[in-house]
Amino acid sequence: EKFGFNFWRTSTWDPVAGEFGALPFICGTLYSSMLALLLAAPVALGIAVFISELCPAALRTPLVFLTELLAAIPSIVYGLWGIFVLVPLVRQLQVGTPDWLRQVPLFSGPPLGVGMLSAALILAVMVIPFTSSVAREVLRSVPVAQREGAYALGATRFEAIRAALFYARTGILGAIM
Repeated sequence: EKFGFNFWRTSTWDPVAGEFGALPFICGTLYSSMLALLLAAPVALGIAVFISELCPAALRTPLVFLTELLAAIPSIVYGLWGIFVLVPLVRQLQVGTPDWLRQVPLFSGPPLGVGMLSAALILAVMVIPFTSSVAREVLRSVPVAQREGAYALGATRFEAIRAALFYARTGILGAIM
């Protein structure tokens, strides 16, 4: 059976024989996406917290504009930036890594710069503007009474931010996903 369910669960890709399997591509996509989310989520959440809670008013509008502008860049532009700028940097990083670190799947393979690390970094850079914008809007939607209640109980500014993050946790999780 050349077509059907085997397409999803086999790893053979032989156009001459007419056998195609998408399992390696599916696993690679899931792996690079998970790595990108692990890299992008803390950065995007930090940007969202800074812009919504800590940023001076004079900087807030330009930073919001810049994050929205980055979210509007097409993915092909990010991909070309990744190939021409990021891949050579990753190649230099891979050449300089010690042998024991090359055993980790993220750094394994020949030091060409094209691999999971580059893919995860490019995807992370693509995801950060969207995630930070949505998380910022979620944090803006937290009622003022939540922060004031934290302050009334003697919380510091960062504890009040932590309370706001706790209140907005489902929206932030949605922003990350």
